[in-house]
Amino acid sequence: MSSRINLENYGGRRWLTTVGIIIIATGLLIAGLIKDSIWQDVVIYVFGIFGGANILQRGVEAAKEVKMPKTAAPSEQ
Repeated sequence: MSSRINLENYGGRRWLTTVGIIIIATGLLIAGLIKDSIWQDVVIYVFGIFGGANILQRGVEAAKEVKMPKTAAPSEQ
């Protein structure tokens, strides 16, 4: 019996990676290994990359839909 985890149920792999990096950075901040300004930069960059990747993906998906030829059903011809 194998169990498969669907990452989309948890927000997708990009979201989980983003949250994981933020958790790691927060742990480093709490441990005193990084300064608060570094943590702030990490959060800004990570969420910026996440947002940019989502916008880029939606743009690619929209472009693919526009390029696909629409075929009419045989009853409509």
